[in-house]
Formats: sequence, C-alpha cells, structure tokens
Amino acid sequence: MEANIASVIAPKETTALGWDSISGFLEWWLRNPVLEHENRTVFDRYYASYLRHFGAYARHHYENQTREVRALIGQANTPRLLEVGCGCGTEAIWFALQGVRTVAVDILAKRLAVARARQAFVEDVVGRSLPLEIRHQSLFGIDDSETFDIVWMEQVFHHIEPRDKVYATLSRLLAAGGSVVISEANGWNPLLQGILFRKRGFKTIADRKSPDGGRELYGDERITIPSVLARGFRAAGIEQQSVRYFRTLPNVPMADRLLPVEGMIPRFAAPLFTHYNFVGRKTQQSL
Repeated sequence: MEANIASVIAPKETTALGWDSISGFLEWWLRNPVLEHENRTVFDRYYASYLRHFGAYARHHYENQTREVRALIGQANTPRLLEVGCGCGTEAIWFALQGVRTVAVDILAKRLAVARARQAFVEDVVGRSLPLEIRHQSLFGIDDSETFDIVWMEQVFHHIEPRDKVYATLSRLLAAGGSVVISEANGWNPLLQGILFRKRGFKTIADRKSPDGGRELYGDERITIPSVLARGFRAAGIEQQSVRYFRTLPNVPMADRLLPVEGMIPRFAAPLFTHYNFVGRKTQQSL
C-alpha cells in the first residue's frame, strides 16, 4: 500500500503537516515521495514544473487560482461540488478534507489511479473516510439527475469539445443558484497566443483516439476570453458574477522576487495577465 508512511503520522495532525492550506497540501506531496511505481511517475510528470521549483510565486498563485471556489465553499452549508478534469486529485482531495461532498471526474485512468492512491493515503492519515468520489468519466457522461452546488474547472475548459454542449451540460448539472468557477489561460495575452500558435497552428480542435478506443473531439489549447464564456453561459441560464485576471510570469525563481511588483499592475490591463477566473451563477432553469 502506498500509504505506508501514514502509520507514523498521528491522525488529524493536518495543520502540522501544512495541509490547512491548499498550497501547503500540494507542497507536502511535492516534498514527500510517498507514491510508488507508476503512480509516482505519473505524478512527477504532471507536476514537473512545480517539482523543479515551488517558490513563493508559484505557491501564491496556486492558492490564488482557487480563491473564488474556496469562498463559495465557505458561504455554503455542506455544498456538493463537482470537479471536471481532476487530474491527480489535489484540489478534489483538499476540498473533501474540508468536509465538502465532492465528485471528481477525469478521462485519463492513470491520473485517476494517482488520485485514488492519494485519497487512500490521506484517509489513513486523518483516520476517516473523505466525502469524495473519484470517477473515470467525462463531463458528458454524468447523469442529468445529479445536481451540484458548485462546479470547478481548472485549465480544463479549453480542452472539452464540443464547446457549445459544455454550457448547457453544466447548467443542467447545477442546482438553482449554483455556481460554476472556471480557471483558464487568458486568450487576451498575445505572447501566450503566439506560443500556442507555434505549437499547433490555427487548428484548435483535433480528432483523437479516446480512452475507450473510439474517436473524440479535443480542444488543442483552445483558450478563449471571458466574454466568450459569458455569452455561452448566459444562453444556458448562467449569468456572469465576476472575472478576475491574475499572474504574469512563468514559474521561475526570479518570479519570487517580482511578486510584489506584479501586484501593482492594474487589473484593467488584461493582456498582461496569463490567467483569469470566471464565476457564473445559475439564475434560471436551463432549457
């Protein structure tokens, strides 16, 4: 079992481990090679940049990107949360640690194996089961009878196709008054767009082999701007509540020293930022 080190950690000592913050939770996993064999390989590949450097700048913005979803969790009474594209499970597990009833889905089985191993480890540490269900499932495979108070998507929206179907699907899955929080790469940033263009050209939608052996559409870094999200969600009964731009630098040690300077950049200078968070709220029944 990959939770072998958990036996020497006293149950419920999560604050001492640094698990009281989401950035501290990830940092613990980066510094402690608990996972074994292929799970470790997958985790290391997934978090390669953070393994090279997880300094003040990276920690700040890892915390920063979940600001809105953490605020919504704090305002709700035992909310039910859906994470679409959970990857190796960091955020889903941390949300569940806070008592949030969480469903986490992804289409990549190897990453889900890592997430499940980490969930088992954490449950061993805290001495209780987490209210977390990890599923090998796509967004479009979730039954319409399920409803959630919060939907969280981090760097996933630009991969899911067909895009027009995403808006209506999320609206159906949201309870009345529920919120969707999407953290995305900023389509206003010309440098980011240039890098992506050199990588994949004008073709932003690809046809690739799916995990079940069939064919599927896939957004090849099809990043966009908040107004596009706002229009799509409005048509599905979800109104924009806020947009916040953040982050300007890559994950390099120099960025740690420039973090205070970055805070002086005015928020209306959208093209300078590499990320944004969009928050929408379901205000009417979807069609």
